Amino acid sequence: NTKYVSLLRGIASEFSHLGIYTKQTADGLIIHGGQVLRGDGAYVWNNVPLAMALLIGSSRSEGEMRICGILEIEEDKSFQKLLKLGCVTTFG
Repeated sequence: NTKYVSLLRGIASEFSHLGIYTKQTADGLIIHGGQVLRGDGAYVWNNVPLAMALLIGSSRSEGEMRICGILEIEEDKSFQKLLKLGCVTTFG
């Protein structure tokens, strides 16, 4: 499905900006764990799953990590539930 390929491509791209090695496969994405996130931030591209992955990943960042584009999706119910879990991130 083109929608999911695009979603995975977005996650892989933003993760690579943060220094995480990923490999896209025909049916998914391999994310090599154990790495500390580096870089000054990422953009969510109006993509709730990407925003959630970045928020969860932000717990492994060195210092502050800026996640931009959150205002576009802040009303999403799944996203709100994740925020209530206590992810501490600076939104831009």
